[in-house]
Amino acid sequence: MPVSEPIDPWLELQAELTRIKPSAHLSSNELKSYFYLLSQICRTGIFLTTELNARESTVRELEQRLKPRIALTDRQDILAFLRRADLIKFADEPTSQGEAESWYQKVSGWQKDWETWKKNKDRADD
Repeated sequence: MPVSEPIDPWLELQAELTRIKPSAHLSSNELKSYFYLLSQICRTGIFLTTELNARESTVRELEQRLKPRIALTDRQDILAFLRRADLIKFADEPTSQGEAESWYQKVSGWQKDWETWKKNKDRADD
């Protein structure tokens, strides 16, 4: 039986981001689901970068735990996104296609930055 190569989690994350890229017009319910998925991808990126269990943490918990690990500007933007996603998911805050596309671009950018940072850090640690 052939041994398969381990799957690069960053490639998986990028594939998931590509899969959910906002298309033409999403309904209100689709946008709510979309923000859920995008926030999970963001939380997975946080985990891959910092090894914090971001998928199981509240935004308030992440606020404290991210301080020593992610630069202030990025941290503020990430937390703003996660708070906004929570409002859309749980408080039925209205949103728009444009907002979904804007946050998608930011999360995609963070993912690329985090991947580069983490791989450089791992090389330095070897």
